[in-house]
Amino acid sequence: MESAIVKNLKPEFEPVSVVWSNTIPDDALQFKKGEFGCILYLFAEAARRGKVAGGNRDTISCNGGRAALGLGIDFDASDERLDRYAAIFSKGLKSAGNQKAYQARMEAAPSNWRDLYKYGERRHCNAELAKDWIRIRVRSWVSLPSMIRRDFNRLWHPMVKYRPDSRPVAPIQVPSRRS
Repeated sequence: MESAIVKNLKPEFEPVSVVWSNTIPDDALQFKKGEFGCILYLFAEAARRGKVAGGNRDTISCNGGRAALGLGIDFDASDERLDRYAAIFSKGLKSAGNQKAYQARMEAAPSNWRDLYKYGERRHCNAELAKDWIRIRVRSWVSLPSMIRRDFNRLWHPMVKYRPDSRPVAPIQVPSRRS
């Protein structure tokens, strides 16, 4: 697929489009059912290596990724979970309401996740803003309009491999590292 944006910006990596599809190609990258993985990995593989990646409600278990892709989420809004997610979305350990419980959760996490727990994603400047975002925005994603089909698969296509029989959800441009 030819793109005027790509032609003019000349990005370092191939742009990726997210599309809906009734099927996932046999050779597409995807997570195994029930195993956790970040959708950004699938996005990166499509951009860096030119591979088609895919997923659906069964293979994408991250609530943030499921919400972003319109697959619906199962969100437990208990105080403990709300505090944990708010800390992760803000400044990590120093944003946690119950730092002792959060510290224990952080130490029990896989070692490659501990920095995320310690410093947070920093999407929000404090835990209260993150909680408001979770209560208002994320909860609204649970009941998406019926026009968004939760049963479709999502595919990450490098733009050069875009299939015209797929329905585009959003074109995504990979930022270039060029100065």
